[in-house]
Amino acid sequence: MKILRSFTIVILLVAGCSYPTTEQGTDQNQVQVPDQGPIETPQVDTNAELIDVLKRHGVSSKRIDRGVLVTISDVAFEFDSSNLSVVARTKLYNVSTALNDPRFADLPIAIEGYTDSRGSNKYNLELSNKRAKAVERELVFSNVAEQRITARGFGGARPLAPNNNSDGTDNPQGRAKNRRVEIVIPSPNYESLISEPVTPEPSATGPAPRSTPQADPVAKTWDQISQTVKDKFKEILENPRTQTPNPTR
Repeated sequence: MKILRSFTIVILLVAGCSYPTTEQGTDQNQVQVPDQGPIETPQVDTNAELIDVLKRHGVSSKRIDRGVLVTISDVAFEFDSSNLSVVARTKLYNVSTALNDPRFADLPIAIEGYTDSRGSNKYNLELSNKRAKAVERELVFSNVAEQRITARGFGGARPLAPNNNSDGTDNPQGRAKNRRVEIVIPSPNYESLISEPVTPEPSATGPAPRSTPQADPVAKTWDQISQTVKDKFKEILENPRTQTPNPTR
């Protein structure tokens, strides 16, 4: 009987050593899931959302290498003027409404002013800068934060249309399109792209002529009158005459 009990105890001890407890090891039937790291949230395409919001406000825009582009053109500026038209002001109000959306309120804004090819390079650069500043003032007036905006002019660079026809004659419709301001939501490489030298687009017969502004006709007439008076006064000094007093009546 003692031998049977001893044999039973030995069997139980052997059985206890053959199967590990849950404290000493893991369950062999448990499926191991590899660690995949933190779950990534989908990236939001901010530019696509902005283009959609601008479209809903009646403003057309598109992606370019410099970022998201909105062009204020057509009847935005008269020739040789930086005054915004009523149509341009309405469009800028719609642009500012989209840019003030909380989703885009922190995006920087670049304003680029352009002219047609009439006038000197220096004059056109100054005029294009005035046009960019005019658009900046309009956006700030519509509650767009001024610190978000960078405004500068580029003269006759990057024309949208030829300033001259293929035969060298003037192209008023093309020049009107080039008198514009572009609003850009910059891409990361914006500064490197905008700093590249850009020359006006040549016409089929060669580079478009850059004529000097026409002289003021009023000033020209006044100069002619002044010269006539000077000549007459000189003639009187050189040929004095004895004037006969008027007879009394």
